[in-house]
Amino acid sequence: MSSEIRRPARSLSKLVAVVSGVYAAVCIPAILLLERLERSQWFFHVTQLAAIVICTLASITYLLTRRREPSRAFSGWAIAASILGLGWIVFALFMLFTRVG
Repeated sequence: MSSEIRRPARSLSKLVAVVSGVYAAVCIPAILLLERLERSQWFFHVTQLAAIVICTLASITYLLTRRREPSRAFSGWAIAASILGLGWIVFALFMLFTRVG
């Protein structure tokens, strides 16, 4: 992949990872508040899962398109987001396929 293609892809994946990660984090108190009010939380559960999948893919894309340079601060966050996102996806799939009733 050429350098001209990597730079915009890296910048876009960084922006998408940050925005979707922030949205996924903001969903947590919204879900807790709606649970406390005994209202439906399905919208936030579904969109949070979508945001986590998008954040994970964007983080992996960022890591794959960065140049071979010393690790920078965002690279560490991208690695953490990738690992946590993959863990969350595995957990969601586990709950989906093992849920009874």
